[in-house]
Amino acid sequence: MFFWESNEERYNILKETFCRNLRNFRQGQPYVQSHYYTMLILGSRQWSKEEILACAEKTEVERLRRFTRDSLQALQIEMLVCGNSTEKESTDILDDVVSKFKGLPDTRHLFDIELDQYREHEIPKGKIFIIRLNFAFVMLVLVLQWEHIFHVGT
Repeated sequence: MFFWESNEERYNILKETFCRNLRNFRQGQPYVQSHYYTMLILGSRQWSKEEILACAEKTEVERLRRFTRDSLQALQIEMLVCGNSTEKESTDILDDVVSKFKGLPDTRHLFDIELDQYREHEIPKGKIFIIRLNFAFVMLVLVLQWEHIFHVGT
């Protein structure tokens, strides 16, 4: 089961270190700052260091405890297994992770509106990409291969 209790003394030390690093950013190397501000201008959804610092200074350990409790109330588990593992091994790992979260009280799956649907996947030549989608009455399995046509099975 998942149990994590935050240590208030350790939290305050980490918070002060984090805030100090954010405040000291302006004294950093100019090339680092120019790269950061260029990325900040070009990125559409990025917090500035000043915005992060303003929020970080207001955080308290009790808010962290509430967040950790509330963040596990609704979740979506997506998993990518890389390396030398079979489909069965990957499925077993996923089942193990899902079973841990199912044991938590009052957890629910994210609603469709809460999920981020914009994704891109690059399928390398000669490789297989398997997608499993579970809906109310249908389980859809997509097997995508770069060199062949798409196969759809249920």
